[in-house]
Amino acid sequence: MKRILKNILAVALCLLLTLIFVACTEEEFDQNNPATTESAETETLDAEAPPYVETPAFQQIDARAAMQMIIEHPDAIILDVRTEEEFAEGHIPDAVLIPDYELSARAADELPNKDALILIYCRSGRRSVDASHILVDQGYTQVYEFGGIQSWPFEVVVP
Repeated sequence: MKRILKNILAVALCLLLTLIFVACTEEEFDQNNPATTESAETETLDAEAPPYVETPAFQQIDARAAMQMIIEHPDAIILDVRTEEEFAEGHIPDAVLIPDYELSARAADELPNKDALILIYCRSGRRSVDASHILVDQGYTQVYEFGGIQSWPFEVVVP
C-alpha cells in the first residue's frame, strides 16, 4: 500500500511540476509573441513619439502647370535665378531676377512674404532646383520649380 501511495504521490508531483512548467512557458510565450506585444509596443511608441511633422519641400511641375498657375494666380512671383546676362537675352514676362548665387542673401529682403506663391526657373532646371532648396530652407512654403526657359513653350520677353 505504501508503494502505491508513493507512486500516486510521484505521479501527482510530476503532474504539478508539468503544469507549473507549462504555465511559465505560456506566459513567456505571450511576452515574446508579436501579436500580443505589438499593441503594447505601439502604445509605448505612440506615447513617446512626437507628432508627425511634414518636412517642407518644393513641388516640381512642368511648364504647362506653371502657366496655369500664373493665369490663376496673377500675384504669383515668377523667379528667374539665371545671371543678368541670361535674363537680358530673354525672360518670362513679369519675372523677377535674383541670380541663384545671390538668392540666400537677397531672398528675405526681396521676397518678404514666405507664404507667397513662387514659381522658379533657370536655363535648364539645375539652378532652379538648387534655388528651390534654398527658399524652402529659409521657410518659404509655396515653392514650385518648373525647370528651364529652354523648355518654356510660351511667351518670352526678348529685347
